[in-house]
Amino acid sequence: MLREIPTQDRFYEEFFERYHVQMCNLLDQLQAAQPGKICVWERVKAARLKRIWLDFGRTGVIRDEKGLAEIADQFLDNIARLQAATELMGHTNLDPIQTADDHGYELTPELNERMCDFFTDENGAWAISDYAVDKLLDHGCRYWQAETPEDQIYQLDRMLNVIHCRSDLASLFIEGGSETLRQIANQGGYATAEQPNFSSVSLYG
Repeated sequence: MLREIPTQDRFYEEFFERYHVQMCNLLDQLQAAQPGKICVWERVKAARLKRIWLDFGRTGVIRDEKGLAEIADQFLDNIARLQAATELMGHTNLDPIQTADDHGYELTPELNERMCDFFTDENGAWAISDYAVDKLLDHGCRYWQAETPEDQIYQLDRMLNVIHCRSDLASLFIEGGSETLRQIANQGGYATAEQPNFSSVSLYG
């Protein structure tokens, strides 16, 4: 029996649930944070990403479907988190105060003043993106609708291509950020992800 392909609408319904959870988590963190503290991001472990990507590059088969699904789950959470942070920082056409209120929080002038310092990574770059969310969501939906683990990893690989365009953005998704992607690419020599053999992120080398 063929697997029923989830609809695009269903993907975005579930993504909104993730977005709400991430928005509330960020606002909870912001309210509780001491001055000088930055937001906390969960990242995919470098060792896991390397193992699955390089193994697929060698064999053309996903032998750790559970591990791949967990990577995808973390990526989708982080896309939702990135969207929430970008909205709260006022980098969309939405009003941050109204956005926070829609999720049950009051964005006071004091909290608003602290946001620029809070929404940063360890290197001081803002943990937001003006360009990446829509592209990442498109690949996320394609991942959601992919019929095989091999099709799924191609969509996740394309997410890596998007986040690698800005190294500090990669650091919000993957332990080691762009350096991890470069290490994987340097162990490859494979074809690009658009061709029959997998790239092992050689697109980013």
